[in-house]
Amino acid sequence: MAYGTLQRDTLVPSVSGVIERPRLLELLARARQHKLTLVCAPPGYGKTTLVAQFAAQIPDAIAWHTLEERERDLPNLFQRALQILDAVAPGMARLAPLPGMTPAEMAALVADFLRENTAGHTLYILDDIQIISESPAVEYWMQVLLERLPSNCHLILIGRVLRHEFADDGGVVVAARIDEGVPLKQNEVCRIKGSLLGDAVLEFVPSGDPRKPDKPIDRDAVVPGVVAADPLEVMNDFRGEFSKAIESIVRTSDNMGQTAESVNRILNKNEERIHSIVAEAEEALSVTKATFTNLNKMIGDDRSREQIAKAIQQVPEIMTETRQVIARLDEAIGLVDKN
Repeated sequence: MAYGTLQRDTLVPSVSGVIERPRLLELLARARQHKLTLVCAPPGYGKTTLVAQFAAQIPDAIAWHTLEERERDLPNLFQRALQILDAVAPGMARLAPLPGMTPAEMAALVADFLRENTAGHTLYILDDIQIISESPAVEYWMQVLLERLPSNCHLILIGRVLRHEFADDGGVVVAARIDEGVPLKQNEVCRIKGSLLGDAVLEFVPSGDPRKPDKPIDRDAVVPGVVAADPLEVMNDFRGEFSKAIESIVRTSDNMGQTAESVNRILNKNEERIHSIVAEAEEALSVTKATFTNLNKMIGDDRSREQIAKAIQQVPEIMTETRQVIARLDEAIGLVDKN
């Protein structure tokens, strides 16, 4: 593949005449929301091309590092990393490790310099990450670097899937060699997401199972995967459930209409009777008030007269409440008529 200079003179593979993969590019755009993004696939699947397309489309500072076999030795990797990162953090190339520095101290030196000398999003892309697999010092350096990176700096690791084969239960076993500096945990699950174009993405996400420990997975461990729902299937299921919901609403509406009609018929049949009962009640209350008034005049006992006076005072309140009940009943009848 030809190489050119892009994004502050860093060596980013130049690509042209390739098929755009908008969904995968959209997924890669999320790399700026995370410290680490893994891009894994078998040889020849276009991993490098995809990430190079992404790098060419964004305004961020890019440091592209294509790993070489000799960089399995940490001093060689460290010196080359300083040279490449100098393009996004000027002065980095002048850093020099002190004699006896541990891998963790060398990683902290790089991370601290990036923190002090970068502002916007900065992406450090390492291609062919499988080359440094099983190199303990390099893997530990990578792990500490990831932990110490400032929030504006992001790692994208490009590596190979070694093989994939069908399992006895009808599933698929995908074998990948991932840098041991990338801590995959036992409480994470591998989720396989597909697209309308047939692309597939493997991502490790929290399993949500509190029984699983927050510890790194073992070497050569088999991690069960789950398949994310296909978007077309989700839409189809949603359409079916939505149709059922609409039918339920229609049935409920019909039942409410039938109930309203029944109530309306009952009220219409008994409207005269209801008004008659209320009128008789008002008349009875008026007679009661007159009777209490006459009794109050006739009885000489002060205490009895006081009790009767209180009863007379309550009669207007009872009549007012009766009229309010009549008004509310009329309103209810009106609402039922409208519906």
